[in-house]
Parts: sequence; structure tokens; C-alpha cells
Amino acid sequence: HVIFGFPNKAAHPGHKKSGWFDIAHRRIMIRAFNLKNIVELKIKNRLLSKAIAIAAGVVLDGIVSRARPAPAVAGLVIRRVSSFDDRVNQLWNLMSNQYQIMVVRDKDYLNWRFADVPDVEYSIYVAEQADAVVGYAISRCRRWNSLKVGVVYDVMAVSPDIVHCLVSTAVDDLKRQEADFAFSSMIADRSCVDAFRKSGFLSVSFLRKAVFSAYSSSPDSSKEFMSEPGHWYSQLGDSDFL
Repeated sequence: HVIFGFPNKAAHPGHKKSGWFDIAHRRIMIRAFNLKNIVELKIKNRLLSKAIAIAAGVVLDGIVSRARPAPAVAGLVIRRVSSFDDRVNQLWNLMSNQYQIMVVRDKDYLNWRFADVPDVEYSIYVAEQADAVVGYAISRCRRWNSLKVGVVYDVMAVSPDIVHCLVSTAVDDLKRQEADFAFSSMIADRSCVDAFRKSGFLSVSFLRKAVFSAYSSSPDSSKEFMSEPGHWYSQLGDSDFL
């Protein structure tokens, strides 16, 4: 069997001694909406924090202004749903052949993970084309200290353009909920990362990143194969950060 996880700094040495191996650091993607609230979290002087927020806003506005609008995809309809139906299994069957290693994302798993969770409501968006589900995105707002954080947990689609459309839809929803910033983290191919960037997200390298590690006792999967980040597709929803 194969186990993966995100050991913190204290637990990481023990994992290594137990035969776990590191694969990569998860890429952190952030888009700020309310810089004033973000800066005030660290700087208590309101006058100073406002000045810094304004200066940073000028820089970030130039970056976010380069965000591209979602592309027009023929016949594509994105709508919010309360749960996944059987059609998502066809999407899973298709996408499971495009990546070497990933968590199962069929109807049963996705509903267990995101739809049937007591006291927690996720925004679930499905992209439909000719009555088929061709992608989905999952997000929600949560509190972190005094900030309202919009988290994009999982996105998967049959094309980069549809991923872009789904991320843009999730961003619009998080802004309507007055999130201070949007956040996601992943190990994914370039097309997925580019879709977030086109939606105004920045890849933040200076923040502390979770180590993505794995353990395998399977004779069918070599350590060398599993240690290659390009073989994995993992989103924030695969972690316990729910």
C-alpha cells in the first residue's frame, strides 16, 4: 500500500526514520482581496498598516489587472450543486488515465469528502458540456485569526481552459463572501498552475511550505518512480486542511 502525508517540522525526522521519503514542497498560490485587513494582522499601528496596504495594493493591482478573463468555451455551463451525481465517475475514469498517482475522485469519495460533511458547507461547482460533467471546483471560506480566508480545495477538468473557468468562478464566489484573500496549494502540472495565475493568483515562495512525503510497501511501485513530483496530482483537499 501507499501512504502520503504532510509532516510538520517536528514530525518530519520521525517520518524519515520510518522509511518515508520526500517528494516535493507543495506550491502555495494566493490572491489578495483586502490588503488592509491582511497587513493589520501583523502591524498594529493603523496609520502604518494603511500606508503599507496602499503601497502593496498598487503593486498587486498591477499584477492582478493582468489576470485574464475566463475564456469562452463552447457549450460550457458552470453551476453550483449540493452533491455530485454519477456523471462525475465518467470524469474520474477519463482523468485517472492522465496522471500516474492521485487520490480517487469518484462520486462516492467526493461526496464523502465535501458534500456529506456535518456542519460544514462547501461551494461545489460542476462544469457541464453536452450533459457531461467535464470538471469541478470546490471552495469555502473559513476563519484564520481575524481574517476570512477563501480556500480553493480541489479543481479538476478535462482542459486547461475549463480549469481556468472553474477557478474564476470560485474566485468570484469567494469575493462575494468578502474573503480577505484566496488560497490554494497543490502539486500539479504546469497547466493547472497557469490556470490559477491567469485568475490572478501568485505563487508565493517565501511562505513556509508543507513537505509532501510518502511511504510505500508496494512491490509494484518503486521509490524512484514515486519520488518524481511530475507523477503526482495532489490538491489541498487531499490534506486534513478542511
